[in-house]
Amino acid sequence: MRTISILAVLGGILGVVAAQVSCYTTSCEDTKTCPIPFSADESDAQPPTSYMVSTLAGAGDAGAADGPGSSATFSNPIGIAIGPDGSLYVSDYFNDVIRKIAGDGMVSTYAGTGNPGVTNGDCATATFGGPIGIAVDAAGTVYVADDSYNLIRQITPATCQVSSLAGQGTISSGNSDGTGSAAKFYFPEGLTLDASGNIYVADSWNNKFFAATC
Repeated sequence: MRTISILAVLGGILGVVAAQVSCYTTSCEDTKTCPIPFSADESDAQPPTSYMVSTLAGAGDAGAADGPGSSATFSNPIGIAIGPDGSLYVSDYFNDVIRKIAGDGMVSTYAGTGNPGVTNGDCATATFGGPIGIAVDAAGTVYVADDSYNLIRQITPATCQVSSLAGQGTISSGNSDGTGSAAKFYFPEGLTLDASGNIYVADSWNNKFFAATC
């Protein structure tokens, strides 16, 4: 049995990011080990547990302000991923940027100018168009599904450089396998990684799952 901590993006109109959910027992008002949610044997069932929810970052108003968690603002935050150092990376959809929430709750703009586009380069000058799905590998490399431009982006941590990994980077959609820019997507949204570094993309309007293998 292990203690479980859940991180959830609430986003939307509230612009609140990363509500932290931890196990909480109302009877004794203390945190405790989470139960196993399902069991083949009813004898293994654990006592019911409720959850304590707290806001980690976001003032509750839409905006693009960096700063301490309670004063920072977001605009429709959607994707969230945990980096190897414990920092959280958030795809701030309407702001067209990637935000970072440090361990102390400080929010900063990690990549993107806030203007929509597909410009590669330094994190401070690169542009995104509707970043949505996000994942981080063990080396701290951030992968982003750039929804509006049908593109998968990569942010290299050592130099904080944004590059295009797969897709043509245009608003014209497609449905083609291939290497790099030869591949075509149609509103790629969900994105995840496996232990080997392969990237899996939920290509929403093509009703397909793509695998970008190493």
